[in-house]
Amino acid sequence: MKTRLKNQRGVALILVMAAISFLTVLCLDMFDDSLTGHQLAQNYRSRAQAYYLAKSGLNFSKMLLYYNKQVESTLAKKNTSLQALGYEPLYKMIPLSSELLRGMASMSQMAGGGDSEDMDDDSAAASDSEASADDSSMQSVGMLEKQDVEDFLNFDGNFDVLINEEQSKYSLNAVSKMTPTSSTYDIHKKVLLSLLQSPSFKNFFSNQSFDARNLVHAIADFVDSNTAINEFDQVERGSESSAYDGSVKYKVKNGPLLTLSELRLVAGMSDDILETLKPMVTVYHTSEKINICLAPEEVVDALIVLYTQYSECTNAMDAEKDAKDVAEIRTEILASCPATNDIATALYNKLGIITTSASTASTTTSPSASSSSSSSGSSSSAAATAAGCKVLFENLLSEDNNIFKIRATGTVNDVETSIEVVMDTSGSKASKWPIVYYHVD
Repeated sequence: MKTRLKNQRGVALILVMAAISFLTVLCLDMFDDSLTGHQLAQNYRSRAQAYYLAKSGLNFSKMLLYYNKQVESTLAKKNTSLQALGYEPLYKMIPLSSELLRGMASMSQMAGGGDSEDMDDDSAAASDSEASADDSSMQSVGMLEKQDVEDFLNFDGNFDVLINEEQSKYSLNAVSKMTPTSSTYDIHKKVLLSLLQSPSFKNFFSNQSFDARNLVHAIADFVDSNTAINEFDQVERGSESSAYDGSVKYKVKNGPLLTLSELRLVAGMSDDILETLKPMVTVYHTSEKINICLAPEEVVDALIVLYTQYSECTNAMDAEKDAKDVAEIRTEILASCPATNDIATALYNKLGIITTSASTASTTTSPSASSSSSSSGSSSSAAATAAGCKVLFENLLSEDNNIFKIRATGTVNDVETSIEVVMDTSGSKASKWPIVYYHVD
């Protein structure tokens, strides 16, 4: 009897220990699930906050673009511009970062800049573009009252915004609306060839001149409407599909690209070439003209070299061998921004090309005479056409600056959310600006 009782006590002890172990594991598992759920909820909350901070940054950038258009419109009535006065656009002068804006707000308050009347004076100065670059940066605080600034910046986390002009880049989609037999088709392709033959792409080709030319044809053929391989001077050579072997599961698009990533599908394109090319090209407009006043240096240099090589009225330049001279010309012509006629005249003067006045086409003037006319500051009097040139530089240029790519990033507790938008700001009402592209990371 005693032996049986002892055995039962042993079994009971085992059962109690097993129950305690089971409950311990169950509690730990519940705690782990609860902790994981709490962490997921925190991450979701931070991600949602980061998303709305990115949206705030996006709306703030729209406000700056709107004010920039107002300033440019006011200055245009006075036959001048921010660039002509030596200023960058407002969206470049004013930091699109909540951290920097908080610092500016603090500096403004310390300097006694919180008074609303002072804010109004600063805003007026910005409209007339008479303030210094630092003063112009402080305008971002001046757009709001002191209390509004404090309320606006009173949030957890930060946002940062990057704005890029798209009409200052080469359009890959322009050939989609061109006839391959037209002269503009050839010239537009030669601009891209000039880009790909620049020193930036030197190490990506085994034979830069030959391979770059083939890649230009492949890109244009991928986008243009016909099915033939189109070379320069209206020469057609076989079918586009011959550049893609049977292992490829896609066909030539024969239509506009939706994103730059589609370039990777083009025969001859590599990751290195694509990443180097991306800052210089766009798919968000179809104009063959470029606003070089805001363009990357490589794009401006490519246009200069192209002009000397194909205009047939000046000595051809090489992007690498004549890099110093090209850079000097670039500096000279960009000083004449934003009027395309003034830019072209500055180039003609620099290259020593005889020009003909646009208003009196029968009268030729010397380079020195054109130079004095250009320096007068009047776009109409500076307008000129290069005499005897196959290509006119002004026909490659645009003054338009309406399409912008905006990347707004919100950050909360090490969680980032980015919104990338391409927006057409042509209209007068910011609320009706169409979105060309929208993506959330």
